[in-house]
Amino acid sequence: MGRLAPFSGWRDRRPLTRSVLLEELDAALEDLPEEQRDVFVAHEIEGRRFRELSEATGVSVNTLLSRKRYAVLQLRRRLQAIYDEFGKN
Repeated sequence: MGRLAPFSGWRDRRPLTRSVLLEELDAALEDLPEEQRDVFVAHEIEGRRFRELSEATGVSVNTLLSRKRYAVLQLRRRLQAIYDEFGKN
């Protein structure tokens, strides 16, 4: 989860904030449809390339891109409230 940069104002609460954020992210990922979750995790967390994923799964690159896009949109909606809450401080 190194891609998750701390928000401004989190300096004193960083360990707690990171823990809460990671719990929320984990829950949000679990709520995604499996196909969206798989491509999001493979690309964003594992660092795999879309072409590599396409070759491994037999799914077109465009379909993988679409699945990731929908995953990102759903994650943004789901995590916006926590971002807003921690961003206030």
